[in-house]
Amino acid sequence: MGKGIIFAVFLVMLVTAVSGCTGLTKTKEQVCRESGGTAATGMCCLQTGDFPNLCLIGACGCSPDNSHEVMVCDCGDGMCFDGTGCVPAEGQGGDETCLAPAGESMMLSEARGIARNSECGDNLKGTATCNPDTGTWWIDLETDRQGCNPACVVSVVTGGAAINWRCTGVA
Repeated sequence: MGKGIIFAVFLVMLVTAVSGCTGLTKTKEQVCRESGGTAATGMCCLQTGDFPNLCLIGACGCSPDNSHEVMVCDCGDGMCFDGTGCVPAEGQGGDETCLAPAGESMMLSEARGIARNSECGDNLKGTATCNPDTGTWWIDLETDRQGCNPACVVSVVTGGAAINWRCTGVA
């Protein structure tokens, strides 16, 4: 009878391990990857930690002097990471609105169009944040430049766009 109990305990442990019901929580990086996202780095406000909720405007919308590099989940166009996985961005196209200090506004879809027709080109990532203090959209860019985490900065007021390379060290 003792061997039967030992076998039953072993079987329960094996089934639990195989099914993933070990009681261990998944990291946000695992959740990101399992929901279709890619772990990447991004510049976010100093008080922001790794894998912030990118569905909300603000966590990564600070000026470069008030930002630091953190891990983010890049879910692609029209999607955002809400802390539990990649989900459709508000408005099914990531069409949030950015308000400038004087009340001007711009939809993210418009900012992406401006960015694509500027020096930023088609290298846009899915992550974008509004900085209401400066009235700018910051749309992360794909790049191979070592030590840099560039963003296409689109002005809500002027409709202009330029690359901010956000480089550290030697580039």
